[in-house]
Amino acid sequence: MSFLKQILSFTLFCWCSLSFAAEISLRDKIGQMLIFGFDGKTIDINSPVVKAIDEQNIGGVILFDFDPQTKRFDKNIASPEQVKILNQQLQSANHTANLAHHRKDLPLLISVDYEGGQVTRLKEEYGFPATISAKTMGNMPMKEVDQIAGAMATTLKSSGFNLDFAPVLDVDVNPDNPIIGKRERSFSSNPVDVANMLIYFPNNF
Repeated sequence: MSFLKQILSFTLFCWCSLSFAAEISLRDKIGQMLIFGFDGKTIDINSPVVKAIDEQNIGGVILFDFDPQTKRFDKNIASPEQVKILNQQLQSANHTANLAHHRKDLPLLISVDYEGGQVTRLKEEYGFPATISAKTMGNMPMKEVDQIAGAMATTLKSSGFNLDFAPVLDVDVNPDNPIIGKRERSFSSNPVDVANMLIYFPNNF
């Protein structure tokens, strides 16, 4: 492609993007910035989350296993098959709403906390593959870390997730920290080693 054609193509892309952005209401723009949690392992047209997708044009949802209201692990996640069906239902509801309101058919962001080890909503007890902590990975050969990251990415994709709030790149400067150190959520106390993990996880995720 010639340089002139590249400039013309880029100009057209920018013009189309700006034109589309100008057509989006402020309400829809705000909705696209929000990620909601919700109750239930299944949904239908009467579910509050479906109504939020339809009426508020929310950008995404997040799935949890633990429900802080019931104090039980009964919120959204029961098994791989159930999660896959739920995520398909969510994307279908989003697609239907976009068509009905003549919106750009952007996919719904379906997110989860899936770090491995102590912090993972897709637990082995629900039927998902076992995972290991970031601390354990930090002491493994990089080739093995690459394989683990690839396996985790496969689990996410096959379940219908397109956003994972991981990996955590905190540096383990305080092993007694109850949020990071004690839960083995850091790859290392060395910031260079932590940064090196960026090579492997984004390539797989």
